[in-house]
Amino acid sequence: MLFRSFAGGNGVIGVPDIYPTPDGKLRLIYVALGATRANARTAISSNGGQSFVDEFDNPFNDLNVTSPGAANTNVDPAVVKLAQGGYLAVAMRLKKLYLFLSADGKVFLPLNGGAPIEASTFRSTGTGFFDPTLVQLADGRILVYAKIGRAHV
Repeated sequence: MLFRSFAGGNGVIGVPDIYPTPDGKLRLIYVALGATRANARTAISSNGGQSFVDEFDNPFNDLNVTSPGAANTNVDPAVVKLAQGGYLAVAMRLKKLYLFLSADGKVFLPLNGGAPIEASTFRSTGTGFFDPTLVQLADGRILVYAKIGRAHV
């Protein structure tokens, strides 16, 4: 087994993403399934991704959010190490996308004053975003890819 998440995650990880750290290690960001609050977590690998150990349980500063439930439950976090330095992350909450910046790839601060990007921004009939990921192009532009979908009843 490469990694078993901390006890609060019921030993399960979801929607993992891996990216390099400034010192050449690999960092895993994931969702701790079963966690009711602040479910994003990180783990670190010093051996090229052969194994990971728990690192940090509050990369998006959710533990300080007083509202319980989905308002601070991250889904599908994704991170890209920026060519010019630092990191950009995207996480989904309540089918809306939130962007974050970080100098070290461990602690992220919200962009746009924490305002979400909603599916209606794109004149879509979809009700929300799903499965976001980030890519930085050679010219420096950053693209956010996400599925726009409808809620299933």
